[in-house]
Order: sequence, then C-alpha cells, then structure tokens
Amino acid sequence: TLSLAFMSETNLNLQKSENTRSAMGARLAAESGLSFALNILKDLQSEGCWEGQPDMLQVTYEYLSDRLNDTPNTHGVPVMHCSGAIFTPQISLGEGAGSFSFIITKIDDSTLRLLVTGFSGSYRRQLAVNLRVNEDERVLYYSVASRSRVIITDNAVIDGDVCSTWDRTRIGSYDIPPILMEPGTRVNGKVITTLSKSEFDQHGSGDYIEGEHEGIVYDEPEFAQYTTDDFDTSEYRVGTVDITTLDPPDYWLIDDPFPDISKIRRRIDRPVYENRTFDNIYIPVGYNPKFINCTFKRITYIDTDEIKTLDEWSHNFYHEHAIPGREYYSDDPDNEYSNNVIFENCTFEGPIITAVPRDYWWSKNALTFEGTTTFRNIYIARKYHTGTEFWRGYRRSRVRR
Repeated sequence: TLSLAFMSETNLNLQKSENTRSAMGARLAAESGLSFALNILKDLQSEGCWEGQPDMLQVTYEYLSDRLNDTPNTHGVPVMHCSGAIFTPQISLGEGAGSFSFIITKIDDSTLRLLVTGFSGSYRRQLAVNLRVNEDERVLYYSVASRSRVIITDNAVIDGDVCSTWDRTRIGSYDIPPILMEPGTRVNGKVITTLSKSEFDQHGSGDYIEGEHEGIVYDEPEFAQYTTDDFDTSEYRVGTVDITTLDPPDYWLIDDPFPDISKIRRRIDRPVYENRTFDNIYIPVGYNPKFINCTFKRITYIDTDEIKTLDEWSHNFYHEHAIPGREYYSDDPDNEYSNNVIFENCTFEGPIITAVPRDYWWSKNALTFEGTTTFRNIYIARKYHTGTEFWRGYRRSRVRR
C-alpha cells in the first residue's frame, strides 16, 4: 500500500512539474511572441493611417504579409486577414520550446490591439497590448532638418543635430553634397544623412564637411514629409500689430540684391530697422525688411502669399534652384508675393511664425540670420509646430539655444 501511495505521489509530482513547466513555457512563448511582433511592427509606416485613410488594418496586413509570408517562420502558411482581424500562423520557438501566434484588430482609426498567444504542450497563455499609431515627430527634434542641402558658413555654431535628406549628390558636372560646412563652423551635435556611407563618399561629400561636429550618422530613416496642408498658423496672427503702422523704418536699401550680392538680377527695395524692440508684430507680405540689433517679444508673424505656386511666377529657367550657376529670375522682381527677411544680431523672446506658402522659392520666402542670433523663447514654453519648415535661412547664422 505504501509503495502504491509513494508511486502515486511521485506521478502526481511529476505531473505537477510538467504542468508548471508547460504553463511557464506558454507564458515565456507569449512574451517572446510579443517581443517578436513589436519588433516587426515598430517599422510600420504609412501616410494618413492615423486619420483612417487608407485603412490602417489593411496597411498592417499588407506589411505583415510582406515581412512574414514565404519565410522559415511561417512554414508556407500565409498571414490571413478576415472578419476584421489579422491572423498569423503559429511560429515555432524551436523543438520543445513552444510556439506563438498573434491576432491584430482595429480599435479605432489610430489604435490597434495586439493579442499574442503562447503555446506549450496543452497550455496557452495570452498577452495583449494596445498600439497607437502616432505621427512621425522626429523632424521636430533636430536643430536643422531639411529636404534640401544644408549650408553652414562664416563661423556659424548650431546647437543640436543637423539632418538633410538630400540625395542628389551629383548633377551634371557638379558635386552637390547634402551638408556643406566651412572651416570654423561647429555643430554641437551630429551631422545626419539618409545616404549610406558609400553613397555619401561617392562624390567626396565628406570633403565638404570641414567644420567641427560630433560625428556623421548614415542611413538615417526618412522623417515625415509634411505638406502645406499639414499647417495652419493663422491663429497666431490674431492680435499682432502691423509693423507698417508703427514708426517708419530708419532708412531704405534701394535695389538690394537678394539673397546676396551675386544675384544681380534679383533686387528689391528693403526697409531697415535698427536698435528697435518689437512686441507681437505682423510683417505683411511683400515687405521684405531687414532688422539690425533688434529685439522681438511675443509673436513675430511673417506673412506670404499662400496661393501662388512656382509655375505662376513664370521662371525663365529650370526649377532645380539648388544647382550652382543657374541664376534665373521670375516675373515677381519686387518680391511682392513673398517675404525675404534678414535678421542681423537680433534677439527673439518668442517664436517666429510664418504663413504657409503653397510653394516656395528658396531666395524669395527666406529668413536669413546674420551675425549672432539669440533665441530665448520665454513667451510660449510648450512645444509647438509652425510653418517655418517651409522657409529657408541659413547663411552667416550663429544660433544659440
């Protein structure tokens, strides 16, 4: 009797151990499946999904099918999409190590629910998380982020990373590097490019980076490509004071070439203000002022034409304005539909906010910061997103955070 009791107890303990091992194995398989799914889904990108167009679940299904179908993980069993859910086949963790599968459903236009099931023996354990699809905001964390070239000259100092997605490094007989840093300049951060190292070095792009920096980062993923439809800055104009209603400028620069002295075909009459303090001002379209040793409090709103496109300006030459030597001009010689604004040795205690041009020409809608420019925003402490991405101003700038 005792032998039978001992045998029964031993078998029961073995079964308990097996049950515990299987339960723990199922739990670990579920955790492995969750890590696997999150690692794949973190690279899921699609424009407009957070607004429900195109359908986020369909986009996710197509993405997972591309990543998992016809791989050793799924053993020829495809990812399925039916009844408002995405189903993956069981994915083995190895002989005796269990397996997992996951189901993805859509909660709303910006949220997916990921349910992972781990299998081990006759046991299964489930883990679930909600995944929110967020707009890519990396562009907001660079000091400079540009789809065109970034040119840093004349002892400029930039605090933070500088990124360019420019990839046309060779046009005709010209080398067009994404980043150009002259000797004496400094970036207190990294220089970032979407090109691979071999692509970057192919035409000597590294030779154009002569200033100081904290290293070059290659193969940076593309950040969100914003369009004019993503911006509406009109609310910031409310309550601002038209600068033309204040005291007149100190003097005028007649036929001032823009953006610099080499552009002899593009000249405008420019009002100049020196040693002034402006509070919550509005600069009307076509005014094109220059400010020297001025301080700007609260909002500085710069207006422009929000309808005209490049084609409506009837260019005399090609639209690739970044190509050296092509000094073309438009039928808007007085810059009446844009704003080319120069700030020299100025201090900003609030943000610069611009209207949103439908299309821009880099020398027409431009903010140029010369000398020492200090940004000390004490007016709007929270993070905000304005239309300044559509403007370009980079020469002779010394920017302090």
